[in-house]
Amino acid sequence: MADTVQYETLSDEELFSLVQDNDQGAFSVLYSRYSRSVYSYCLRMIGEEAAAKDIFHDVMITMFENRQSFKGGSFA
Repeated sequence: MADTVQYETLSDEELFSLVQDNDQGAFSVLYSRYSRSVYSYCLRMIGEEAAAKDIFHDVMITMFENRQSFKGGSFA
């Protein structure tokens, strides 16, 4: 599809639509956009670095595995 530079110009909704079609490049851009803030949130909630990393990875894997249930800004 598009190269990474073109992905960067897409909205989150557009990227997630591509992710639903198994576009790994789009997932990579979403990961880059949100990995820091999601990890930081996990760390604030858990307070322990190793556990926060584990939870962060679980969240990202779960998000990708459940990508087909994403509708209109949330997971159904």
